[in-house]
Amino acid sequence: MFAWPFSEARDPSTDRPAAAAAARAIAKAFPMRFVNTAAPDAASRRSIGADAIERLEVVAGMRPAEVLSAMRTMQTVSVDDPADGVWLVNRRKPSAVEIRDRRVGVRPGRAGSTTYTSADWIPQQSADWIDYRVDATLRAPESGRSSLRVRVGSPNEVRVMVGRSSVTVFRHRGVGADRIVDVAVGEFALAPGRDHDVRVEVAEHRTRIVVDEVVVDVPTGRGAVTGGVGADFGRAPGGEWGSLDGLRVRRLDVVNR
Repeated sequence: MFAWPFSEARDPSTDRPAAAAAARAIAKAFPMRFVNTAAPDAASRRSIGADAIERLEVVAGMRPAEVLSAMRTMQTVSVDDPADGVWLVNRRKPSAVEIRDRRVGVRPGRAGSTTYTSADWIPQQSADWIDYRVDATLRAPESGRSSLRVRVGSPNEVRVMVGRSSVTVFRHRGVGADRIVDVAVGEFALAPGRDHDVRVEVAEHRTRIVVDEVVVDVPTGRGAVTGGVGADFGRAPGGEWGSLDGLRVRRLDVVNR
């Protein structure tokens, strides 16, 4: 095993040919190459594909319970229904988003006066998710939007943003966390209403989105295609928040039986 000094596998030097030659030599000599970040992913299909497995650092002052808790966040889980569990910001920080009785929304009093909040469900442990279906009813506030995201954390992440009378589908473009940006695939009209039924099928080569009667297919691009689910909520200053009601996540082979 090889540990990249200063995690430079993801921050190549300005001499790109030299960096590429070093990467090839190291890959040939070592079957496993590690980096170290502040919020490491599980040892997943995605991290192996990126040629850099993230390691968990144990430092002085960590108590045994903290080490064991951190180890649990590094364990990949199979596609599961997020009927409970933790919604995080930046993979580690607790968020203002919670799930209760399959309703994902902003916890009262936690978001303060902010007008936007975002969170992901156990993003480290769901980094390998693929071939699953998400069902929910997106409730849009009178002045704002509610979004469901899939393939969270990958360069092929897709976001479905619903308002009272429209849905906009976004996909990620770019390579590397600091260069990925959202690009609109399209905006589609919906029958005006507060609630809209959403179904998203996440397969290897395609994301199929069904919102009420609107169907949108988004092909996957280069890079990792796996990842779990996330949610975004936006509102007018002082206004109400939207929500994702009746959220369910199931494997495609189960729902297609």
